[in-house]
Formats: sequence, structure tokens, C-alpha cells
Amino acid sequence: MRRGVWAAVLCIGWVLLAAQGALAAAPLATGAMQVQVWPEEVPGGAVVIASLTVPDRTPLPATVRIPVPEGLKVDWAGEISGVNPESDVVRPFVLKMGAKGQYAEFEISTTREAQIDMSTLSLVTEGDTTQVLLPWVQSAPASETLFSVRLPAGTELSESSPEQFGKPSMNDIGESLYALETQTLDEGEALPVTLEYRRKAPATASSEGGDTIIAWLFVLLGLAVVVLVVVIMRQRSRPAHLEE
Repeated sequence: MRRGVWAAVLCIGWVLLAAQGALAAAPLATGAMQVQVWPEEVPGGAVVIASLTVPDRTPLPATVRIPVPEGLKVDWAGEISGVNPESDVVRPFVLKMGAKGQYAEFEISTTREAQIDMSTLSLVTEGDTTQVLLPWVQSAPASETLFSVRLPAGTELSESSPEQFGKPSMNDIGESLYALETQTLDEGEALPVTLEYRRKAPATASSEGGDTIIAWLFVLLGLAVVVLVVVIMRQRSRPAHLEE
């Protein structure tokens, strides 16, 4: 009789624990993804910042999944406040295998933008040209994926796949942000993102010399006008008997 009572108690306990675990697990959320590549953010390499924006209609807390490309390491995961970096919320994450690739999974509860920072993506530089390859795999679902690249000051994007979309924006220190064409990728679909950028050519000596010559011509022209005015004024001021 006692064994039956204890068995019933244990059974009820397991049921309650299972129910509690089910309630504690936040539902999986998806939305639009943004993927930024930052070349030369670390010595000899690039970092990748991937974020997921959860729609307003999605209740919080929610579980999010963000792809982690092969060869990259997650340095930070959490929620973006949009105020300042100090207000961002760090979240513990786990790495899991998804559709043909790995993803980072964690829970958000205070904001609707989840983000992971990853490093290090290799750069290949030849002369004044640098190439970057991001082996992106949509290992977690997204409504759309927006790619962009932030280039250091003094450089410009020469080629990209996906192609550049619109004109780049520039910040106060000369860094430029190029948006690439938005992609709608199936879960598990691979998209190699290739970038090529180069150092901007400095002003040539011939153009500088031409500008200097033009500047001197304006100076000489101004001096000639002054001399001419002085001569005319002197002629007007000469005495009448000298004119005779």
C-alpha cells in the first residue's frame, strides 16, 4: 500500500516538473536578420556581427537562434538596448547544430534585438586590394537576411556578392557602411558572401601641381590689377605743366 502511495507521489512530481520545464522554455521566435562584416576590426582579420529583430507581435521572453558560420567563434551574445553599449544585456548561449550549420541559441526578455559578435574572419590582401569571404549558411530560419560591410577610413568597396545596394553612408571618422542586396534564404541554404575593397588613390602630383599653378596665376593676376590701378592713379595726379 505504501509503495503504491509513493509511486503515485513520484509520478505526480515528475508530471509537475515536466510541466514546469515546458512553461519555463520560452517559445522560439524568428524575424529579420542583419549581418555586418567589419574588416580590420582586429589585427589581420574581420569580425562578424549578426542580429535578429523579433517583431512586436511576438511575446517576450522568447528563444532566438542566430547562425554561426564555420570557423568563427562567438565572443558575445545578448540583447541590444539601442541606447549605449553599457545598457546592452549579456545572455548565456548554447551552440547547437541546425540545418547544415551551427547556430547560437539564447533567450531574450527585455528588448527585441538579439545579437552575437563573432571573430575572426580571414583577410587576403594583395597590393592595395583586400578580399573577404564569409561562408554564410542559414542554419536558423529568418524572414529575410540583410548583409552589409563596414570599411575602414580611406578604403572603398570595389566588388561584392550580393551586389551593393544604394550609396554608402559615412561616419565622422571616415568609416563607410555599404548595404548589400537583401536576401530571402531557405533554412539550410548556403550563400558565400564575397567582398573586395581597396585603398583610395591619393591625389596625383600632376593634379596638385595644376592646382598650384592655377593658384599662382590668380595671385599674379591680382598683382597685375593692383599695378595697373596704381599707374592710372599716378597719371591722373600729374601736374598740368608736365602734361604740356
